[in-house]
Amino acid sequence: MSCKQHKILVTDDDADLRHVIGRFLEIADYEYYEAANGRECVAQLREHDDIGLVILDVVMPDQEGLETLSIIKKEFPELKLLMISGGGRTSPLDYLSIAKSLGANETLSKPFRSEKLIGMVRNLLSS
Repeated sequence: MSCKQHKILVTDDDADLRHVIGRFLEIADYEYYEAANGRECVAQLREHDDIGLVILDVVMPDQEGLETLSIIKKEFPELKLLMISGGGRTSPLDYLSIAKSLGANETLSKPFRSEKLIGMVRNLLSS
């Protein structure tokens, strides 16, 4: 299966991190869209039917990741979700364990290496 068949939606309020993740994805021959918060993420999913995976930050303003995760699981139950977190007021592992219990397919703690991210993306899109 070609990487080009599924696009990835990178959702994080940090524009620099979205750009870095996007570069990792491009180098691995993936195409992607970007969203700056949960509301933009859901709007993009409703607009594009070629998204196979969402990389979703947990801690964001406007509409945070766990709320967005719940909406995605209801509206797009087949969609693969990779939740990422650098923490906030608590350890990122606390948020990520909650995300996993709410239906995230995989979780990844920030900071992470490009190889780890791309490995998870490949596994999720091929499963």
